[in-house]
Amino acid sequence: MLAFAESMESMDRSMFQSVEMFRNYTASEVFTHGLAAVSSQQKVEDMMISQKQMLQRFEKTNEMLINCNHLSSTRFQSACSSFKQHNQVLTELKKDLDYIFKKLKKVKTKLSTTYPKEFENAMASALALNEEEEEDLATTEVQQEGVEGTSKEESDQIALET
Repeated sequence: MLAFAESMESMDRSMFQSVEMFRNYTASEVFTHGLAAVSSQQKVEDMMISQKQMLQRFEKTNEMLINCNHLSSTRFQSACSSFKQHNQVLTELKKDLDYIFKKLKKVKTKLSTTYPKEFENAMASALALNEEEEEDLATTEVQQEGVEGTSKEESDQIALET
């Protein structure tokens, strides 16, 4: 048991001495020295060459990603400005349509109070006209679906005949 304790003590001293030897080195230097002691010089050179090749690939990839990011940023800014313009146009159109519908509602209300019988007749005829237009539209759509295989001139002639 005494011999085992002495051997452990000598191992502790040797580890302490090896740690003391690398005290003034950085962690990367210690790792490099340890790696050099374990492997041959040729293997180390091969690893350095492969690391340089990987670094070159990563730099090229990084450059391509930077270019892609720049292009995406430019297109995004363009799309944002277009979106803002279109949004503004739609907002103005909505305001205009709201104003028009309010005016129409006022005119309808005024006409219905001033001329109630005539207004009801006009509304009934407008309703009948809308129903006829919807039927015509449905018929035209059915005909167009049946004519998809025909040429442009034939479909125009069929549309004129109806």
